[in-house]
Amino acid sequence: MSELNTGSIAFILVLASTAAAQNGNTIGVVLDEGGTQPGLTLFAPLTATNDTYLIDHRGRVVNSWASSYRPANSVYLTEEGDLLRTVNPGGGSTINGGAAGGRLERWSWDGTLEWSWSHISNSYRLHHDVELLPNGNILCIAWERISSAEAIAAGRTPGTFGSALWPEKIIEVEPSGSSGGTIVWEWHAFDHLVQDRSPNYPDYGDPADHPHRIDVNHRSNSSSDWMHCNGMDYNPELDQIIISSRNFNEVWVIDHDTTTEEAAGPAGDLLYRWGNPAAYGRGTTADRRLFGQHDPKWIRPGMPGYPGITIFNNGNGRPGTDYTSIDQINPPIDRNGDYSISGDDPFGPISLTWSYTAPNPTSFYSSFISGAERLANGNTLICSGADGRVFEVAPDGTERWRYILPLDNGGRMNQGENPPSGGGGGGPGGGFPNTVFRAERYAPDFPGFAGRDLTPGPQIEIYPACTGDLNYDRSVDGADLAKVLSAWGTENPDADLTGDGVVDAADMGILFAGWGPCD
Repeated sequence: MSELNTGSIAFILVLASTAAAQNGNTIGVVLDEGGTQPGLTLFAPLTATNDTYLIDHRGRVVNSWASSYRPANSVYLTEEGDLLRTVNPGGGSTINGGAAGGRLERWSWDGTLEWSWSHISNSYRLHHDVELLPNGNILCIAWERISSAEAIAAGRTPGTFGSALWPEKIIEVEPSGSSGGTIVWEWHAFDHLVQDRSPNYPDYGDPADHPHRIDVNHRSNSSSDWMHCNGMDYNPELDQIIISSRNFNEVWVIDHDTTTEEAAGPAGDLLYRWGNPAAYGRGTTADRRLFGQHDPKWIRPGMPGYPGITIFNNGNGRPGTDYTSIDQINPPIDRNGDYSISGDDPFGPISLTWSYTAPNPTSFYSSFISGAERLANGNTLICSGADGRVFEVAPDGTERWRYILPLDNGGRMNQGENPPSGGGGGGPGGGFPNTVFRAERYAPDFPGFAGRDLTPGPQIEIYPACTGDLNYDRSVDGADLAKVLSAWGTENPDADLTGDGVVDAADMGILFAGWGPCD
């Protein structure tokens, strides 16, 4: 194989620096203004496919994992480069609400199922979200069934719920072997109640006098899914867990630095809550700040906004008109991890530290699912799950990058087709066929990427053939030339455009014939 001289290398680098603009795209990457946080983005569509995708900023697939089951609903990468995936196995329980799960799976980078574990019966069922802990254990959200008699005996008013009550529990699972799992810690919401129905029932008192407890009669209707907790995050500095209760329109913080026995007592009461003071008698509907929210996340150390919390405030039922906002709060916490609350006031803060809404607020509205996270460069990655849209905004609200999931009920879409629309995704207000629960961005130095082949392949969406575009960036340019030259004289099929078994001048001729942006 011929060697490349210094001049050739310089020429190639100049050509490679010329990126093809992705103008006119209707799906996939439809906006890339630069200034984005480098990294790869992970997501698992909820309805169009059971696959999970890891893409780069051009929408090219770096890795994907197939499954026989739909997610339920979150997916994450581990620091070992594995995929942790929630699963809805279908049947197995009479508990069956939105984002019902019951099974966890861990897949290797190359798509081998390494571990699975189920927690599903007629008495309990995993749902929505999990959280990886630094020790390798996994926090899970699960419903647990409380019979009608048990609920009424705890002070719940008869006729204000379904055939049973499904409060939440948080469990910590220690995986073992290929299918083993031991619950090593648990917290049960039903251990932390207050009720003002009658002194003849336990935990009697005015909810306003007990803001760290959960009013057993808040949100009375015909549903068994009382709290509908839909997301959580873990703070390793504080050893605390934050939980989103959609039905209470609140986020709750609980202490993980307890034993299971301690978590059942006062040490397991809510440390902090925010979003709807009426839920504990310290406000009215006018004081409500959250509306069907999802995905509370602590901002990590070193990131702009630390030590605040970001919340995807869906806006479902917001006064006036429905629109979504990403809200950042700074809770009133001291250096010991304690949260202050004064007199008869609700938990603060009164004001938001930062908030994003679209320039036309109603143009950004996702009534269900969805999430957001602060990135290291100060931008915020937002997943508008109901319409399959993932975008990144700068601190001033300027949109820097936008990706529309290129999937509909028929599978992969052709570039140029209109984005999916209409129902088919489920949830309040319906959803598009390309709905997605959340998207997670992983930085280039994420430990799980060490030693992995991160060479991107084609995009999910289907493009017309573009001979010579070896790196799938929709342009035949210096980067493709570099691949041909680096494979010169070999049998490398990735650069053998003629398919004659050798990379040579004939392949170079085809490449130059197609030089420039792809049609």
